[in-house]
Amino acid sequence: MIQSPPGATFGGFVDEALVGIAGLVVSDRQKLRHKGLLVGIYVDPANRGGGLARSLVERVIQEARSAGLLTLQLHVSVGNAPAERLYRGLGFQVFGVEERALRVGDRFVDDIMMVLRLD
Repeated sequence: MIQSPPGATFGGFVDEALVGIAGLVVSDRQKLRHKGLLVGIYVDPANRGGGLARSLVERVIQEARSAGLLTLQLHVSVGNAPAERLYRGLGFQVFGVEERALRVGDRFVDDIMMVLRLD
C-alpha cells in the first residue's frame, strides 16, 4: 500500500529553455492512492514533433510505476488526434467519455478518458 501520495512535475528543455511539462497527481485519499492522473501535458508548438511529449509521458509512467501505482489515467480533448495517437501508442486505452468536460467561452469540449494498467 502506498503510504503517502506521490506526485511530480517534469520539464522538457531545449538549450536550457523550458519548452514542455507533464505532471503526475495522486489523491491524498487512502482508497484512491493506487492510481495516478497524468496532467498538464504541454509542449511549445515550435518544439512539437520531435518526441518530447512522448519522453515526458514515458517519464511520468516510470514515476508512477516506481511509486507502486497500479493504474495511470488521463483525459484528452475530443479532436486532439495527435495526443490521442501518442497515448494509444504508449498503451493507454479508452474507458469512457466525459461530456462537456471543458467550457471555452460558450462552447463545450468533451474529454476522452484513458487508462494504462501498470500492474
